[in-house]
Amino acid sequence: MDKNKQRGLTLVELLVAVVLVVIVTLGTAGFSVSMGRLQRASRRQTLSTIEAESAMVTLRKAALQTVGDNNDRGIYSLDKPAINMICFRHAANDIFSYDDDVWWCFGVDSSNDLWACDPIDAPLPVPMTWSQCGSKTHMIGLSDRNFYDIVEDGSGRLLSVKLSLTLRQDRSSPVHPVNNPEYTLTTEVSPPGQSS
Repeated sequence: MDKNKQRGLTLVELLVAVVLVVIVTLGTAGFSVSMGRLQRASRRQTLSTIEAESAMVTLRKAALQTVGDNNDRGIYSLDKPAINMICFRHAANDIFSYDDDVWWCFGVDSSNDLWACDPIDAPLPVPMTWSQCGSKTHMIGLSDRNFYDIVEDGSGRLLSVKLSLTLRQDRSSPVHPVNNPEYTLTTEVSPPGQSS
């Protein structure tokens, strides 16, 4: 045996080790960047979901408290290019009279932003306009301006109101499953305050 033989790395072994370290480092960096993008997209979607759920709770509550009957159902809707609106009448002081009631109105403007109007005293000015709405509170930006559907039976009697909020993070960009997902939150309300 040669006692002078030293153990060490050859140049080829050293190059292979450096290449492996670079590959592992690049893989780890790429994975970190991908995870960061996924977390940001998830965070944006979570915030949008919270806003949508908050808006839906407000709409659902307003629809549930609607009072009316077959002759005057207590729901007013208007769909024009500048405004798509639905209003719900709520009982105020005298539950046997509609004269002192208030109307809760929600509308989508030409930019597809959903707004809540301050309560409007009865009688409701028909047709409604944004100026009659008074001050408005912005609720959420929608990607589809059609946020309600009034469901009737064959005789024109109110069965329910379907509420549907469709949104995505960036309304000016196309739908993308990760970067710009679109989703719809729906509910159907049959106002218990409707009498026959």
